Amino acid sequence: MDPGQEDAPRSTTREATAVAPRPDDAPESELVTLRRKPMWPFFAVVAAILAVVGGVIYWFSTRPDPFKVLVAVDVDGQWWEGSRAAAILSDQIGEGLKRIGFEPVSGGDPDVDKVLSSSKTPEEAARRLRAGFLITGSLSPQILEHRLGDDGGAGKGLLVEARSDAKLSVRFVGDDEGKAKEVPALAFGYGDSKDAALAMLVDRIAERVFDGAVPALLEHPAIRSQLDQGDVEATLRLKDAKQYADLRARRISEATKAYAKADQDHAEQPSAPFSISYHGSFSEQSYLAAAGPDRALLRTADIAPFVHPTSMELVWSYRLETLSWRPKNGDDHVVWTGYHVLGIPSASADGSTIALVEDLYAQAKTISVIREGAEPRRLRVDPRARFDDLLVSGAGSYVAYYERPCRQCGANITVSSLADGKSPYARIAASQDLDEAPTEIYYGFSWLDDRQLVIALRDARPPPTPEPSEGETGEAAVSDDPKRGGEEVRVIDVGKSPPLERLVVQLDTDRECHSPDASPDGKRVAMTCDGRLALFDAMSGEEVLSTEVGGDPTWSPKGDRIAFVRGGDIYLMSVSDQRVTQLTNNEFGENRPRFSPDGRRVYFQSQQDDPNIGSRIASVIASVEVP
Repeated sequence: MDPGQEDAPRSTTREATAVAPRPDDAPESELVTLRRKPMWPFFAVVAAILAVVGGVIYWFSTRPDPFKVLVAVDVDGQWWEGSRAAAILSDQIGEGLKRIGFEPVSGGDPDVDKVLSSSKTPEEAARRLRAGFLITGSLSPQILEHRLGDDGGAGKGLLVEARSDAKLSVRFVGDDEGKAKEVPALAFGYGDSKDAALAMLVDRIAERVFDGAVPALLEHPAIRSQLDQGDVEATLRLKDAKQYADLRARRISEATKAYAKADQDHAEQPSAPFSISYHGSFSEQSYLAAAGPDRALLRTADIAPFVHPTSMELVWSYRLETLSWRPKNGDDHVVWTGYHVLGIPSASADGSTIALVEDLYAQAKTISVIREGAEPRRLRVDPRARFDDLLVSGAGSYVAYYERPCRQCGANITVSSLADGKSPYARIAASQDLDEAPTEIYYGFSWLDDRQLVIALRDARPPPTPEPSEGETGEAAVSDDPKRGGEEVRVIDVGKSPPLERLVVQLDTDRECHSPDASPDGKRVAMTCDGRLALFDAMSGEEVLSTEVGGDPTWSPKGDRIAFVRGGDIYLMSVSDQRVTQLTNNEFGENRPRFSPDGRRVYFQSQQDDPNIGSRIASVIASVEVP
């Protein structure tokens, strides 16, 4: 190489790049320079994870527990506010729920008590206590005071009745109100004070609410989803609840089908000889009090089935009885509601006046009158006497009835004014002394008009032995009079002062007549005598004995026909020629025929054994058109 060319630049195709001088603090490596990364993304991720974990922990610690239930029913306040009735209701429902796997909220824990007392609403309390479900509502029972008589003691002679016809709700906390399930809170109770009556009331309500609440709880998605997915804890915990709900559904379904079949069996009976209309269902228990134009006056005692939470048996809750006019089409017009009506109520010819015997929870009996457009009014209240077979006079001025001094005593006949409750007539045959036999036996009564009452009776005393005639020796001769001691038909005019009484007819001692019914014009009386229909002239006592066997005769409005019962069916007899027409022909027991005011239909009771309750008679009102 040429020494002169040693330091000469090399030939190159690109220009030389100038290199800046290196500072003193430059890194040793000129090839790689490391920059510091920011730390905020890392902390953001950590914070997000912590937030999620915290949220999950908070959700698990505050989410509603679907097995936890708060019963918060207002009965003059909540149970944690000191309401004894609300506490009884909550305890009863809670005990049942606890027994089948739920956890009811109860007091006694200071923390729980503090939450309950400081919460503004049951909803807020449920949220703070993590209760998944809330059974809530308000009961405002109707409180009635019944005076049983003045016995001179403060607070005595008083019966307090509590009635409820409300609905409570079962809903999941957080659900809309529209998703709540309603459960009936219909019951009644009584006692010598308001507290005692409310205690009985809520005790009965608790059984019904429990019965309706359990299916509502199990059917909610919060629980249903766990059971459907086979959640082990939920399945084991709610085993008894599911067993109860399944048993309840099956038994109530069977009972409902049994009543539906009874209705269907009646509807499918051959219509011959005439078509029958049924005015109700066999799930109710209706009795015929009177018939009006296109309507009937019914005494109805409905029942509601439920499964008892302890015995797991199908039982029945009796609702308050009602007295109502039932039209051919449309809703009932209720004129009275109460615990129990003894016997069958009675109405005047035009239906404007009704009388009934009310049982005040076996503490007393009352005779009450209901005038059209007015509230019921009590004529008599008696804690000892019993009143039976009320019968209102034609225009509604009087009511006749049997009055027994005690439950086992014989009967007397009393007539009371429906205006002031005074009794212008009383026929006394029995006393409270059970060792003393009644002096008379009664076989029924009927009104000839608005003030004349016809009575069938027999003197129960042995006939006196005739004294020997003067000069005769030995025993007195026994009378051979076939009518001596026989049954009598008498008419009493209670409009007279004093009442005027006359004998219409005296029957032979070997005859027995009963169930008198006076014709609309008051001139004749139909009775059942020795199993046959018989007609008597109300003035002369002249008798026309029919060859027709039958009982419970009732006159048509025109007085030209008589409806009666034979062998569980309804028949019709023409008075003029005694021609008989059979109106019903089926396997059911039919009785108590009553004509409509226009005479076009005959109403009656159609009865059979209750398909679900062995000791109960299922009764429905029916009618048939008169040919």
